[in-house]
Amino acid sequence: MQNFIIKSCNFESFPSAIYREFHKDYLKLCFGVLDAEVDYKNKRITLWSPKPLNVDSFELTDFKNSMLGIINYEDLEATLLGCMKDDDFHIRFYRHFLLAYSKNSSTLKL
Repeated sequence: MQNFIIKSCNFESFPSAIYREFHKDYLKLCFGVLDAEVDYKNKRITLWSPKPLNVDSFELTDFKNSMLGIINYEDLEATLLGCMKDDDFHIRFYRHFLLAYSKNSSTLKL
């Protein structure tokens, strides 16, 4: 997974579409948010998280109670690597990511 993150961050201005999708999915997993967006030009990650999480009335379409978080970064690779967790739950998701993204692109070699 570390090698895949490093490869996904090796770009001039913007990563390929498949790597942009990976970054978004990976950040959603890492931060447990509904959506994530990376502004590569301004080196900023925007995260949307439900607030407060009320299991009795929670709906995905209820964004009026969502919380916006912004993370500025200097080095995307270091930021993404710093989000890695070494537990069974995350390791299973990392395997899923590696399989899914390597199957979706013939140019990806892991």
